[in-house]
Amino acid sequence: MYQKLMHNKSLRLIGGLLGGLLLSVAINVFIVPQGLYGGGAYGLCQVIRTLLQRELSLSLPFDLAGVLYFFVNIPLFLLAYKALGREFFWKAAICTVCNSVFLAVIPSPSTPVIPDLLTSCMVGGILAGLNRGRNFRDTAVLYRMNGSPSVAGMTAPFTDVPSDQWYTDAVIWAYNCGVVDGTSPTQFAPAQNVTREQMATILFRYTKTAAPDKAKASADLSGFADAGSVNDWAVDAMRWAVGQKLIAGITLEQSVYLQPRGNATRAQAATVLTRYYAQ
Repeated sequence: MYQKLMHNKSLRLIGGLLGGLLLSVAINVFIVPQGLYGGGAYGLCQVIRTLLQRELSLSLPFDLAGVLYFFVNIPLFLLAYKALGREFFWKAAICTVCNSVFLAVIPSPSTPVIPDLLTSCMVGGILAGLNRGRNFRDTAVLYRMNGSPSVAGMTAPFTDVPSDQWYTDAVIWAYNCGVVDGTSPTQFAPAQNVTREQMATILFRYTKTAAPDKAKASADLSGFADAGSVNDWAVDAMRWAVGQKLIAGITLEQSVYLQPRGNATRAQAATVLTRYYAQ
């Protein structure tokens, strides 16, 4: 049924427009009120918008960043036309124009709808994920974002994951997808805090599955004072996360540390997730 619908060009276009609307709501209603900017082209447009408003004292009835986003995408339209043909060009143009309009006209609340930073980012990310289809929260949110797929016929070896918990199916699904491992062959430790390198590893593994082209970045970690403390199994993931600018170092006494084995605080997790959403 789903595949038949996806072969319908009109429905695909409508789906793209609805996805753009959800993404715009996620950004303007949940992310922007927290004082956060996105990454990539739209994040750049937000920075330019802020600078123009400060320097020129602009007061507009719409968000200038949405308009700038359209103009930034014009070179991509031309490349799409040459490389992928007229049909793709028009679809991309229509969706981007509508997305720019949504971003420009959907108002951002003056105060956060959800006061907690991490929760607000998670809600915004879930909405954005319905548009992008490749985002990470924790295992349970990631599972729900993928439509809570059936785990019938799947198993996981973790004896500390009961069969009737709210996260049970999510853990089974993520394990079978290769996104997560246990802390041992039979333990998942669902109540333990997630370390910075574990968070990077889950993101990295999911990206390799959902968007392989986004999993190619790799940075040199030698500039971090504690680079040697990264576990072997997390080295590639940490290199990728630093290369993607998802994780930055923490400066302590004039040295920069990765703190890979330190627990990810709620603020750090929110920052990483927001950066990931934006890409």
